[in-house]
Amino acid sequence: MIATEIYGAAGVEYSSKARTQLKMIQNLGYDQLPVCMAKRRNPYRTRKV
Repeated sequence: MIATEIYGAAGVEYSSKARTQLKMIQNLGYDQLPVCMAKRRNPYRTRKV
C-alpha cells in the first residue's frame, strides 16, 4: 500500500463504498496490475495570479 509503505501511515480506513469498489477490483483481477501514482509538490496550494 502506498500509504503505509511510502508514507509510513500506521493504517488506512476505507468507507463502505470504497471497500465494495476494492472488492470489485479484486474480483475483476485488476488488483494484479501495476499502479502509477503522481504527486505534485504542493497539491493543495493555489496559484495567485
